[in-house]
Parts: sequence; structure tokens; C-alpha cells
Amino acid sequence: MNHPIERPAPGATLARGERCATVEWPTLLLIAAVYGGWLAITLAYGHWPLLAVAPIAAVLITLHSSLQHEIVHGHPTRNYPVNRLLAMLPLSLWLPYERYRQAHLAHHNDRRLTDPLDDPESYYWTADQWAQLSAVSRALLQFQQTLAAA
Repeated sequence: MNHPIERPAPGATLARGERCATVEWPTLLLIAAVYGGWLAITLAYGHWPLLAVAPIAAVLITLHSSLQHEIVHGHPTRNYPVNRLLAMLPLSLWLPYERYRQAHLAHHNDRRLTDPLDDPESYYWTADQWAQLSAVSRALLQFQQTLAAA
């Protein structure tokens, strides 16, 4: 299967004379910690209270999503098959890695980045779309975009 070469995001260039590491060990260690933590919390499920398991699982899923994003951009190795293997296990179980990779790279290939009509990852709304939302929906969306919701 032929895979497109994943280019760095616009503006993400190396300084003159700077070399890219072959393997980013801190990222690999974080990947191991996330998958190890997921295994541990899965084994603890049923033995620990849900109030302990759920927040730990939420943090691990969030970290895993961030790691998948980094892997899409060519980290922690320069080897596409190795990186893909590191990202494939779906901890959140809602979006297959390959589908996320394709959508995210399409997001970066769009000249109109963050355009609410063209960008698959845009959180912006057109005036017409915003006007069609109920007051409750607008309030929830505004709350979702605040640091308090993070």
C-alpha cells in the first residue's frame, strides 16, 4: 500500500543546522506509559471504584488522542509503519486511527484553514449557522471553548 509522505505542518521548519532526532525517546516512553496505564486500569476495573477508574481512563484517552496527533505529524520516529503501529490501538474506541489520520492531514492541506465550511476540524461557525442554534446550544458551545471546560 502506498502512503503519502507526511510533511510537517506549515511553519514547522527546522532551524539551520538542526537535525531531527531519529527516535524521540520521551514520546516513546509516554506512549508506553499510556498503553501500560490503560492495561492497568482495565485490569483494575471491577476491583477499584468507578470514581477512581473513570478519571484515570479519561486522562489516558486524552493523552492517547494527543499522541495520535503527534504520530500523524511524523513523531516519534521517521518510520511511517512503526509510527502507525504505535497509534493503531484505539483507546477511545470511537474513531479508527487511519480515518483520523486522513481527516487531519486533509485539515492541513486546506488553504482555507479554520474555514467553517471547508476545514474538517474547524470549531468556527458561520453567522447563519450560529443564528440557527438555540440559546442553550450557543451557551453550551461557548462553555465548551473555555478553559473551564478543558
